[in-house]
Amino acid sequence: MSTPPPPNYTPGLVPVLKTCLAVSHSRGDIRKAALCYDQAVYIQRELWDATWGCGYRNFLMACAVLMVQPLQPLYFPLIDEPIPPGIRNLQQWIEIAWDSGFDLEGKAQLKKLLGTRKWIGTSDIWVAFSSRGIPSELVDFENTKKTGVQPLTEWTMKYFTPAQPSSSNSPRNAFDVLKGSNAVISTEKMPFILQHEGHSRLIVGYEIDKFGKVNLLTFDGGHPLPKSLREYAISKLPSRSISEPAGEASHKRRAGGSLSGVDGIKRSRSDADLDSEVEIVAERNINTPTLDDDIVITGFTSPTKRASASASSLKSSVSPTNIDLKLFKISPKALGTKNKYQILYFPMTAPLTDSERLESRAPTSTKVC
Repeated sequence: MSTPPPPNYTPGLVPVLKTCLAVSHSRGDIRKAALCYDQAVYIQRELWDATWGCGYRNFLMACAVLMVQPLQPLYFPLIDEPIPPGIRNLQQWIEIAWDSGFDLEGKAQLKKLLGTRKWIGTSDIWVAFSSRGIPSELVDFENTKKTGVQPLTEWTMKYFTPAQPSSSNSPRNAFDVLKGSNAVISTEKMPFILQHEGHSRLIVGYEIDKFGKVNLLTFDGGHPLPKSLREYAISKLPSRSISEPAGEASHKRRAGGSLSGVDGIKRSRSDADLDSEVEIVAERNINTPTLDDDIVITGFTSPTKRASASASSLKSSVSPTNIDLKLFKISPKALGTKNKYQILYFPMTAPLTDSERLESRAPTSTKVC
């Protein structure tokens, strides 16, 4: 099925960013850049969830890309059924997980989610995905005087840098890996959620500027995109930009697989600065602004080409040479204003078996610094 995107969805933005970053490289403004899987969708807040929905929007954006990626087609039916992802539906996912024995500490803290405007954190999103059999992992970072945010930026670079064949002369770090490669690349990596005190957002890549500074690239659903930029991105969509998921929804059998890289550190839910917000991505019935929900949808196409004054005006007013990339950048200085960060990422391993889900029902994280 194909459909035009709802008003607060912007598909096709990653390819536009790639083109803009290539222009920046040609001007000498950046050295390198790497982006996530190009089917990621920008889903921005609406009036009814403006003050509390960032975590929920991030969740929805994650679902939207996980449901169309080809690496693990069985993720689609696990996410879509029996309750599809949505803002209120995520609250229901989490409460159902609590009743199944997931995150009893979180249940005791939050008590009730469904129908409320309570903020949720990356650990709550981990609970939601784990209860559905989708592998995800938590990583903690601390901004210290000794290291600053360098461990976080280095982790991000390593995550989005394509793996290289091992050899005795193999590069030692992400900077070396990128030497000699294309300056601006898209990868098959899923975006990840970055949370800190007061906010969370989706990280879709990084850039290294001409001075060697690493900026993270983000989809921040709490900030509406300029209308002209959204229309430009959609105008660049092919007639079928997002295909049907690689797996049929009826294929529900769970394959073997396990989480890796979790060192057993308990995710402390008492850290209010980490559990402050979480977002969701996607929507339905957008024309009803009072509807207090959003449901993930996929399968977008570009609108029928219209020979109109507005179309020609759009072409002349927006181009990769004048799009302000500051909308999508987080600098080390901005990152340095927060003391703690937590990442939720997707290793893209096989879906969790029933026994694996039962064995790991409390959020745990790997501490990097």
